[in-house]
Parts: sequence; structure tokens; C-alpha cells
Amino acid sequence: MIFLKKYQQGVCIALHVQPRASRTKIIGLYGDALKIAIQAPPVDGAANEAICEYFSNLFHCAKKNISILNGEGSRKKSIYIDSVSIEQAKQQIHPFLSQQK
Repeated sequence: MIFLKKYQQGVCIALHVQPRASRTKIIGLYGDALKIAIQAPPVDGAANEAICEYFSNLFHCAKKNISILNGEGSRKKSIYIDSVSIEQAKQQIHPFLSQQK
């Protein structure tokens, strides 16, 4: 999974974000990134906050364990999830990729 890398004590995920979607969900792959649709608009950090909340629910961890490494004002972002192994991340994300057509 090219969008997923081990980073410090956790994982780094490359994202392509689609804000103002009808619902928040992982869409699939977009080039070398994981594409995610976010309901929140890209205003005042609302989309970034929604991304952190979504991944904290997906990985069953606190929001404080998730941070945006780069791309805060861009559709292309990298997020860091602390204390998650690359195997755990693959296991959580794989079902979304297998649903992709």
C-alpha cells in the first residue's frame, strides 16, 4: 500500500480529500493516495477536524493521537496516527479498498 508508511511510533497516510461530500467515507485510491470524502467544508479547519475525527473512530484511538503532518490547506494531506502499527492500519483500510470498483 503505497499511501501507507511506517513513521516514528505509528503510521503516515497520504490522503486526497474531497470536501463537502454527501457523507464522510473512504472512496478508494487516487494515484498514490487514499481518497476520502468529507462532509465538512474546507473552511476554518473544519475538514481537517473531520478527518482527524473519522480516523480516530476508524482506528479506535483518541483524536490527540492523530495529526496532520502537511497539507493543512490543501486537498493533498499526510496524516500521522500514533501508536498504530502498519499491520493494524492495513487491516482497517483493506475492506474499503476491496469494495472499490
